[in-house]
Amino acid sequence: MSLPKTHTHPSPLQTLAPNLLPHLPNSLALLRRLQFHHHSPSAHVIATFPPSFTTIPPEDSFSAAYVDRSVAPETECWIFSTYETAGSIRRDGMCNGASEEDGEQERYAAKSHLLALLQAIAHLPPTTDPPEPLMILGAFPETLLPGLLGGQELQPQNVISRKLDPCRGGSGEERKRGCVLDNISKPYMKWLIYTNISAGEETNRGKGEETLPQGYFYSELKRGELKLVISRTDIPKTEEDLARLGHVGVRYTPAPEGGNQNRDIIKRDDAPLIAWSFIKSDGSLSTLHVEPAHRGKGIAKAISSRLFTQLARSPREMGFRPVGVPSASDKDGAVDGQERDPSLGLAHSDVAVDNLESAGVARGLGGREGWGVRWVSVDLRRVEGAVGGVEGGMGEVKKYMR
Repeated sequence: MSLPKTHTHPSPLQTLAPNLLPHLPNSLALLRRLQFHHHSPSAHVIATFPPSFTTIPPEDSFSAAYVDRSVAPETECWIFSTYETAGSIRRDGMCNGASEEDGEQERYAAKSHLLALLQAIAHLPPTTDPPEPLMILGAFPETLLPGLLGGQELQPQNVISRKLDPCRGGSGEERKRGCVLDNISKPYMKWLIYTNISAGEETNRGKGEETLPQGYFYSELKRGELKLVISRTDIPKTEEDLARLGHVGVRYTPAPEGGNQNRDIIKRDDAPLIAWSFIKSDGSLSTLHVEPAHRGKGIAKAISSRLFTQLARSPREMGFRPVGVPSASDKDGAVDGQERDPSLGLAHSDVAVDNLESAGVARGLGGREGWGVRWVSVDLRRVEGAVGGVEGGMGEVKKYMR
């Protein structure tokens, strides 16, 4: 059996995004990446159905990917597959409520879809010279991991490395066994937050927003302050990428001695920046940070609430184009009637399972746990070997997918 064919989608907001909506919330990260305002010339959108198929029945299976190799060291690729939401594949790669034969076919089909996308990505024009073999795949669901691991076990890393592991150089045996991953992150939990804000809705402070303590106020970040942001995280970031993202900052100015603390008077652009957070290109909360001296005052929750509220109320201002029916004035398929996009008001955050403080923030915002995800480093040199194993027949799949 051969892999499914893949197709490029030049106008994904019109041809792919509407087909992602029935699969929310699992499809949210890829949907948001399609909606994000910035796409470099190196960006590609690939799916297992052609763009001429504008409507895919919800019960039909498909997979799709957004990839931009030029954005390294940021996340380069997001993948969604309907096999995430089939409900039969468990976290360990086995199947619930299905016969052994049916479960084997389900795992085989899921792996075939993933490898078809990776094969297409591996054949894209390189963005570096020499070509970089490793690609960072973000927020990948744990239920689909067995299809890329090929029965191997990898030691989780705090931060995904872009440096090839000399002990895992893509040997012939590993290629045969179907492992296409070089390293894998520690586990994350996808938290889902519903803001209950309609697009364009106006309120005094914004429904669901938290107020800040006295002396603190919201502010934009200056370009020169992005160096400070980068210095406070272990995750690779660039100033150029951060400058494109919607964000919220918080500054602090103590009241003058003997003076009246009036926040409208003490707001100053030169006040020290003490907290910040960003909305990543996949719509998730990113780089949330509060300086140690200002923690324990509810500032992290307030920033997160404000960001998610702004994303729901004014998606364009945060850099995201709503999904809708194409109009003559908007070739991207977004329309002024933003209520047509059912994803507005749904937000997400990827929280390391050992980060109890950030999990508490998400829970305080009314969030609920969704599913486990990982960041993985794909060695594109191994894809052809894995494809050969799958196309060799079900025998190889049975041997290495259990």
